[in-house]
Parts: sequence; C-alpha cells; structure tokens
Amino acid sequence: MDTTPDGRQGKSESWVREWVGWSELAPAGNVEAGAWGTWELTYHVGRYGVDDGGTIVLSRRFASDWAKPQTDAPGEPHYASVRTSGSASLRVRWDPKSNVRPWQQGLAIDVFDSYLAEGDTVTIVLGDRSGGGAGTRAQTFCEKNFRFRLFVDCFGSNRFIEAADTPSFSIDPGNPARLVIHGPTEQTPDETSWMQVKLEDIWGNPCHGIDAQVSLTTEGGICEGLPGTVQFSHDESAVFRLENLRWEPGKWGRIRGDAGGDIPPAYSNYVHAMEKTHRWRPFWGDLHGQSEETVGTNTVDDYFAFARDMAGAQFSCHQGNDFQVTKDTWSAIRAATKKYNEPGRFVTFLGIEWSAVTGMGGDRNVMYLGDDGPLHRTSHWQLDDWTDQETDRYPLDALYDALDGRRDVTLVPHIGGRRASLDYHHAELERVMEIYSSWGRFEWFVEQALEKGWRVGITAGSDGHKGRPGASYPGAAIFGVYGGYACIYATELTRESLWEAILARRVYATTGKKIHLSFSAGDHFMGEEFESTDPPLFKVRAVGECGIESIELKRASQTVCSYRPKDATAQNTNWFRVSWSGARIHQRNRQTHWHGGLRVDKGKIEEPRNWQVDNLEEGVQSTDEQSIRWLSRTTGDADGVEFRLSGGDGATLFFETDIVSFEVKIDDIGAVPYVVEAGGVRQQVEVQRISRAPGNPHTNVTFDVDESNFHDGWNPYFVRLMQEDGALAWSSPIFVKKAKK
Repeated sequence: MDTTPDGRQGKSESWVREWVGWSELAPAGNVEAGAWGTWELTYHVGRYGVDDGGTIVLSRRFASDWAKPQTDAPGEPHYASVRTSGSASLRVRWDPKSNVRPWQQGLAIDVFDSYLAEGDTVTIVLGDRSGGGAGTRAQTFCEKNFRFRLFVDCFGSNRFIEAADTPSFSIDPGNPARLVIHGPTEQTPDETSWMQVKLEDIWGNPCHGIDAQVSLTTEGGICEGLPGTVQFSHDESAVFRLENLRWEPGKWGRIRGDAGGDIPPAYSNYVHAMEKTHRWRPFWGDLHGQSEETVGTNTVDDYFAFARDMAGAQFSCHQGNDFQVTKDTWSAIRAATKKYNEPGRFVTFLGIEWSAVTGMGGDRNVMYLGDDGPLHRTSHWQLDDWTDQETDRYPLDALYDALDGRRDVTLVPHIGGRRASLDYHHAELERVMEIYSSWGRFEWFVEQALEKGWRVGITAGSDGHKGRPGASYPGAAIFGVYGGYACIYATELTRESLWEAILARRVYATTGKKIHLSFSAGDHFMGEEFESTDPPLFKVRAVGECGIESIELKRASQTVCSYRPKDATAQNTNWFRVSWSGARIHQRNRQTHWHGGLRVDKGKIEEPRNWQVDNLEEGVQSTDEQSIRWLSRTTGDADGVEFRLSGGDGATLFFETDIVSFEVKIDDIGAVPYVVEAGGVRQQVEVQRISRAPGNPHTNVTFDVDESNFHDGWNPYFVRLMQEDGALAWSSPIFVKKAKK
C-alpha cells in the first residue's frame, strides 16, 4: 500500500499511456537477490512529448540497495548508458534526492538542445556490458513487488507524472550459503522448548524451494524430541520450527547443524534447562522497523509474518514515520498488529515513529499497550488529507503534554537517520532508550543520557527497512550493521507482562546474537534502583554464542572495571587483530570511510580474515605476504582484520587510511588493545594479540565485582559484554544511590 503520489490527478492508466507514455523492461521476470546482470528499460514517449528542458527520472525506493549506477566508466561495474531515437541530447546524472520520499533515489535524464516527440524512445541500460563492464548487481533483499518507477516532466515545469506500465517483479532468495539455528535461551521445568532451523542465501534471505537435508546433534546436554535430520523440500520455505523439545534439567545445551556441501556447520545459542522456575524469563524480539506503507519494504502484514515465521522473534512492533501515515495506513497497522498478536507464541505492539527535526525533539518510537492509541503526528508533511491536523503534537513538549499520566504508552528515544535530542526528557514516559540498530552503534547516546541523570533502560532493535525484522542484515548500502535484538525478562509471553518489564527497565540489548546476560546487585536486578550505605556487590552471569572476550562494569561513561578471561592465553600468541571503529559525526551521513590497509616490514602475514565486517562487498580486498588492503565503512560499530604473523619478531606494523595513519612495534603489542584515537565520534584504531585456542573455553562466565568507589547521588551501573566475534550485549543499568550512614 504505497501512498507516494504519482502525479496523475486521478487520470486513468490508458490516458497516461496515451499522453505521457509508457515503459517496458527487458529481461522481464523475477530476479534473484544480489544477482548480477543487465536490465534495459525503454520509455515510449506519449502525445505530450518531452520539451527541451524536460526531465525523465527512473526512481527506486530509499531502502533499495540495487547498485548505484555510474555513467563515467563503461569498462567498470554498474555502468549505465542512455540513448534516444529522437533528436534531443540527453544528460544523465545520479540524484539521491530526485523524487518524493520514499522514491528519492533516481537516475535523472535531462533533455536539451531539442525535444522528444510522440513515438520516440529513451532506452536506459543498467549494467551496460558493451564497454567491457561486468554488469550491475540487483537489490540484495527480497521484495514481493519491486518496481522501477519512471516519472516524466514533459514541459520542464518540475512537475512529474508517472509513466504507464511501471515494470514490476519479485526479488527472490538465492541458493543456500548459511545455516542458522536459534531458539529461546531458557527452558522452564514445566514447559517444552523449540528451535528454528533455516537456510539463508549469502545476503541473509531465507531460502525457498530448496531440496536439502540438515543433520542435527546436541552439545552440552540431552535434548529429547530432537530429530536427527530436518528435510526441506521444493515447495516450501527452508525454515522449520522444531517443537516439543525438552532439554536435560540443569544443563546448558546447544544444537549443532550440518547441511553439507560448502555450507559451514552452525551452532544454536545455548539453552539453559532450569531446574526450578524463576520469577522472570528471557524473551527475544525486535521492536523497531517499518514496511512499504512508509519507507520500508513489503506490507505491514508481511512485516509481522516475517518476524514470527522467518526470524523466530517472540515479539515485535511496527514503527512507521508518522508524517507518511495516512488514516487508512493507521487502520492497516492497527489491524495487522491485532491480527498477529498471539499470547504465548508471538506478541505484537502497536506503534508509530514520532519523527521530528532533532532540535524539536528528534526521533521517538511511540508504543501502545492496547490495540488502539491516539495518533499524534509531528506533521502531515507527506499527506494529502490535512483534515485532522489539529491532532498533531509538535515539538516534543506538546507530545509529552498529550500523553502525560498515561501508563499504556511509552516513548523510546533513538537514533536513525535523524537523532533524538537529549535536551528533552519525560522520566515516566521514556523508560528505555535504543543503543544500537541497523543504523549503527550509539553508546555515546546512552552514556550521555545517563550522565545527564536519566534513569533509563537499554534496548536495541533493527530499525529495519528491508522487510526482515528480527533478522535484519544490512545489505550493501545505507545501513551499516546487522540489526539489534532486545531481550525482555518477563513472567510470561503476553503484552501485559512484557509491558510491565519494559516499564521496569528489565531489558537488555544485543547486536543481534542471543547472548544470555544476567546482572544483579544482591536482590536487585537490572533496571531496579535502590539506596545503600554499603558498596554494592554486583554479579554478572553471561553465556555467549562463542567465547567471551571482555566484560566491563560501567558507571555511565566510566569503565569501573574490566574482566578479560582470554588475555592470559592471548598474551604471547602470533595472532593479531587490527580493528577500527566510530563515526564521523552525530548527525546523518555519519559513516566513516576507512578504506586503506596495513603492512609489516618483517615476517609473513598468514590466514588473513575479516572481523565483524557486515557488508559483503567490503572487507579484505587483497593480500600478500606483508600487506592487507580493505574497504570499510563504520557507523559507530567496529570493523577489522585478523591474521597470523610468522617470523615477525622486531617488525613494525604500519596502519594507513585517510582517517589516521600510524606505526607501532609488534613487540609492544599485547592482549590489552593498543589504542590510537582518530577524532570524530569515538573514531579509533585498536591493535591487539588474540587467542585462537580451540573449543571456546570462555562461553560461560560468572563475574563478580565489589564497587567500593560509588559516588554521592544516583550511580547508573551497567554491563557491556563483547564476544570474540565482536558481538556485543549491554544490560540495563542498576541505579544505586549512596545513602548517608
């Protein structure tokens, strides 16, 4: 249900075809996600013609990562050519702001030195190979109804009408490249458990129509009801949910899967089979993303169905930009939210993204407990119907006033394209804030809020626009990282129980992995606040999907202590990690380009590999015995490389990028990172030795700390955990106020 205007003013398709013209695409038919090829779109000019000074724009959606065309180098990838049968000359340019959101991205073709007449054609070749180029890459994520929309300004007036016969096709998943297995992280004594097994293509799309078999075994405990194999067939999605599993009580177990061929074995998250029922249980989901009704992909029904069936999420919320939400769209969102809510299986929340200019409050996700709630937009900026404009609430203080005193609504400050302002805060309405999403990692955002005295919990989500909530791969453009996950400690999987937990800040965030994390101080759990005359004793229990590299106890932005269980085995190895992280600015266009490399003057670099690189088109590009070259962009997150250096005693490592360059003696590098600051927003480079010991002996860690130096006033303590693969988790804080004796 795309609400973007087509400029036709209600004129029929036949009228548009006759007067404005029409388009056709070759080859026609569906396209495999991420496939390389050549596509030729031909525009047939209508009776109006196109005047000298007119423009034709081939538009695609904001979220699409179909490779950006270039028009300067015929022998290079993604070359686009344009020709006409008419007498006019054509000037081609890529314009990321050529149309109305969400169809901003476009190839603009200016007509000059003559005109185009009825019957003339304009042919656009995407991925033109005639000059020796490799073609171009299609969009990397699936879409049921992908469209190239052709808009024409026939009279040079800057008013565009969409041509007839817009090409439409589906983008389908490719062949299996990855096996994914996951499920809950705890099993109660009186319930059975479940696991999801799925095959994904190289871009993270769940496969379909694959004849494949996956063998399953357990590690760490017996799992009754687990079949030895799962069989996928040609007439179904390669996603299977195993039900009625029962793990051996008291054990931490996981499942190993083997799909054979070139697909690497996969391991599930660990599951703790509880011997007794605890007060709260962890539930996993994604509370942030949107669909094609605003700026995302596929419908709101598809959105919730993917979260439940393809991602295996246990809860979800849709968050469309408010200034695009029509009355009909709001009705559709409410209906889908109600339809997919199934207590005990999959819980949905109604939501809308209040999307203001940062200075007026910035982005806040609005979530409702019930099936309905007031729709207070920031504005009607992209709507035709302004009859209910009086319901708008702007700036943020006006929204606070409208919702003040309600316990059935909550706001979640976050950073997407625009960022939330920390100059506004409502302590009762804003109980948690987002530290991470597909847009990047924003630890500074949460830490600044805590330094300002906010008592908020920490969550994460995908903010996905690609129709994959709960499994939001970044693709190849715009978004920098895999989407985040929220874990909520609640009594049961219902709206009411999850809602109570969110308001109580009993929630933590991860960068998409199901890392088990428990954080307490005596009888007080994450999210709670209490006063104490004695120093608090904190306990952390963490179980990673792979080895845990570090656990930090933080008080707002200060690191109180750090526990690094693998440092002893890493200190004298000849394995190294060089990583870089941070963002250019706090605002939009924050990505830092780290394109460059490293080299050594002695020794031999062996087994170089990417570390934490999310974009398949980035990472290591070339290597030799003494150098590694890469492409990399970060948006608060970290990318890096790992390698073994043989015969490197006394060597010097040279790091060379446009952001920062430096040299360091290899003999001076230990397990604790050597850090070089690089300006911007926490831009830095780390060089360290790492352990490659097999078996991941530090997946299950208990960490205690007696914090004797807590300050007067409220102290916000939280945990930051990092696995050896770079995945992160952050607990919500425990707020401790130092009381006078």
